[in-house]
Amino acid sequence: TTEEAAVNTEYAQPLQALVTDANGAPVQGATVSFAVVPGVTGAGAAFLGMGSTAVTNADGVATSPPLLANGAPGRFSATASTSGVAGVAMFPLDNHAAAMTVSTVSPTDPVATVDTTYRDRLQARIVDATGSPVEGATVTFAIAASASGAGATFVGGGTQATALTDEEGRASSPALVANRVAGTFTATAAAAGAEPLAFTLMNRAAIASTVNAGAASGSSTLAGTRFGIPLAVTVLDKDGNPVDGAVVVFRAPAKGVTGRFAIRRHTSRTARVATNARGIAVAPPFTAGDAAGGFDVIVSVRGTERGTAFALVVLPR
Repeated sequence: TTEEAAVNTEYAQPLQALVTDANGAPVQGATVSFAVVPGVTGAGAAFLGMGSTAVTNADGVATSPPLLANGAPGRFSATASTSGVAGVAMFPLDNHAAAMTVSTVSPTDPVATVDTTYRDRLQARIVDATGSPVEGATVTFAIAASASGAGATFVGGGTQATALTDEEGRASSPALVANRVAGTFTATAAAAGAEPLAFTLMNRAAIASTVNAGAASGSSTLAGTRFGIPLAVTVLDKDGNPVDGAVVVFRAPAKGVTGRFAIRRHTSRTARVATNARGIAVAPPFTAGDAAGGFDVIVSVRGTERGTAFALVVLPR
């Protein structure tokens, strides 16, 4: 794979070449000569220390002296050769400008349902000061849980992972798995010599699992008057997260002891209200009919079988 280093800095790894005989067995004691072939931009490097040769060890591996990038950004190569072998080993190398920038790669879907896998992985692209992609750079992806507990882990566990950029300067994280807490949280992509890139992600609550009636259940009012406590419910998913945007239907009896909701300029025995970010839906003002007695307002969540009811009483005048 391509190695990369900032201009005028040392490459992280020396070059290594394996020498084998005709049967594929490692050759110990062979002298390997390493050489740098400058690129078209003048990019190149120099070996540090004495000379640019090395002798293979018992495993047939020869390791070059450390390699120092010159001041020209761009791609170039190095070779390794040994006496008696016609071919050479080629090493692709890349000097990049010292300053680097990390940017996002679209598309990235920042939303997933709790306890499921995000559709898209975190992706980042690294370019140097000249705008050229940096190949072989290490990008560290990290996930930080929010104060509410919302967060995720990478597949296999853990909140940190690394990846190398490809020839386009792009790196992708492992897949993300949302935890069981709904809410927003952040993740970052960082590389040496660049400001970290931040991602905002959101775990969305699952479908409604419980519907809890508020304090209005059991309340009463005189016939023909408005109930004093609004009818309100809280909708939660299986993990106890409030469900935002769920459509809650409040339905009073069609006849007998009943009441009607005030909806804009008319009244109706049925009202539909979407839950807010806290999972709460509050029905419009509700007025009792003229008949006295007890009745239930049935509450259901559209798209599910979940529901509850308010037991109400109309007192005679």
